[in-house]
Amino acid sequence: PQGIGALAISDDEGLPVLDGGHQERGRRPGTENALGIIGFAAAASAIDLATWPVVAALGERLERGLLAIDSVRINGADRPRIGGTVNAAFARALGESIVVALDLEGVSVSTGAACTSGSVQPSAVLLGLGHSVEEARSAVRFSLGRSTTQAEIDRVLSVVPAIVQRARRHRV
Repeated sequence: PQGIGALAISDDEGLPVLDGGHQERGRRPGTENALGIIGFAAAASAIDLATWPVVAALGERLERGLLAIDSVRINGADRPRIGGTVNAAFARALGESIVVALDLEGVSVSTGAACTSGSVQPSAVLLGLGHSVEEARSAVRFSLGRSTTQAEIDRVLSVVPAIVQRARRHRV
């Protein structure tokens, strides 16, 4: 549910269990969002952890295929990241052009971070990691999930090279 989350920390952190408000003479911080907590528990119990190694393997397959294209870099490849997201920078091409062309092929991708989907601004995350504006504008984000198949990855890899080539040729 929107507005609810969990924080996993080490027992050594020593954070207070309850902190904050002045309700009941300072004895508790406020009313817990019981429905949100129950919804979060239901969502968490629906996660099938066995699927994530499969998703990660598909992501690695996608990365290998994208890296076979000239002048492609996987953003964050040298850092820990989640297995269901691949962010690739296509030098000398605009990510937005690639997104539009892939959409016409029935492939849904995005530029930038998921939290700024639809924005024409370069990804603040990539800029914060030290990438140039041009590099950030060349980025495309591929998201995979438990329903993603090998055939879908193969399909993406069959159309991306020509799309990138066209985007580089027609870059304004």
